[in-house]
Amino acid sequence: MALLSGGGGSYYEHAIREWDASTWKQVGDSWKGHTSWISAIAMNSAGTLVASASSDNSVRLWQLSHQQTIAIFRHSSLVACVTFSTDDKHILSGGDGKKILEWAVPECALEEHAKE
Repeated sequence: MALLSGGGGSYYEHAIREWDASTWKQVGDSWKGHTSWISAIAMNSAGTLVASASSDNSVRLWQLSHQQTIAIFRHSSLVACVTFSTDDKHILSGGDGKKILEWAVPECALEEHAKE
């Protein structure tokens, strides 16, 4: 089971870290991509995809197994929350723009999810 956290050793580190919940040790390297603090992290129901929200006005979709960004969705202001739809085919996010935006998970990510 994966446990994820945003940030790191300092306020200025804008990375996601994966932790082993049984040992509390970090798994692999930090996931880099956001350019400002991470406000929320969500995992899909299968535990294969991760969405992260940031004050850099973006939501990033990550492949958990590869720790790689699959897609970046842009907001007009900072993003405070993120979640997956119940069918895992969409990401919902909201923030300072006072709107909830819906993003389609790319087909390539859904296909990879089906293989795992």
